[in-house]
Amino acid sequence: MIVPFSPEAAASGIGKQAFFRSVWYRRTLECPPLDTDQRWLLHFGAVDYSATVWADGRIVGRHDGGYAPFEIDLTERLGRERHRVAIVVRAEDDPHDLGKPRGKQDWQLQPHSICYPRTSGIWQSVWAEVVPATRIGSIRWTPSLERWEIGFEA
Repeated sequence: MIVPFSPEAAASGIGKQAFFRSVWYRRTLECPPLDTDQRWLLHFGAVDYSATVWADGRIVGRHDGGYAPFEIDLTERLGRERHRVAIVVRAEDDPHDLGKPRGKQDWQLQPHSICYPRTSGIWQSVWAEVVPATRIGSIRWTPSLERWEIGFEA
């Protein structure tokens, strides 16, 4: 699934340096049938700042935090035999709300204390994948220098 660039980027076809309180994206995702031991995941590297995701008109997930990756399990919405689904993402971030963490979404039109242009909406990779129903979602290593041990959690 190819996701458009942020509206400020020339590659988006918009290339407009303006204040965007919300940015909308829509793509159709082709999904092959799943085996009973598989799941469909939709991954987002980062969306600035609040994201709401719909699949065929129904909300399937929400996320707040412009820097953190998140994923949405689409399996229940798509079913095992589903082949096409319309994905819509709304990214909301009031650039003038200085109470939120700042980063790529700045409150001034021109760069002033950052070395890159303002960026709204989806600003990291988005991808869909089929994964086994039983899988390792994350791992954590915990060192203990006092006991010369290292803990592993999956």
